[in-house]
Amino acid sequence: MMLLLLVNSVSSNFSAENFSGEEKIIFASALSESIVKSRDENAPWRGCAYYDLSKKRVLANVIDLSLLGNMAPEKVGDFQLFGLYRKQGNSKSFFFGSEKENCVIIERLVFFRGVIEEKGILGVVVCES
Repeated sequence: MMLLLLVNSVSSNFSAENFSGEEKIIFASALSESIVKSRDENAPWRGCAYYDLSKKRVLANVIDLSLLGNMAPEKVGDFQLFGLYRKQGNSKSFFFGSEKENCVIIERLVFFRGVIEEKGILGVVVCES
């Protein structure tokens, strides 16, 4: 009986340690989803999708570069949006922040809409606060 209790205690400790990492991945995925599929001009970290005036709707996976230029690190609960970058080929250009150890990076294929529309990868860097 003692051995069973010990094994149960050890396995629950491993789960608790890994939960923080899993929670960070889930949060980073949800945040990246919000950034590419919604729009909030007052708080661009909540959404940077392009608004098409002719269609009168937000275009999912089309990023408005003018909103990305207004973004900065943002603390959200236990996590922080630490960086955001654009990747084309082997080069990365950060809108803000940088890569950091013990952070999660989620990359998404998007269209960047500025003067012209270009395909690229948007990288979202999320760290624990």
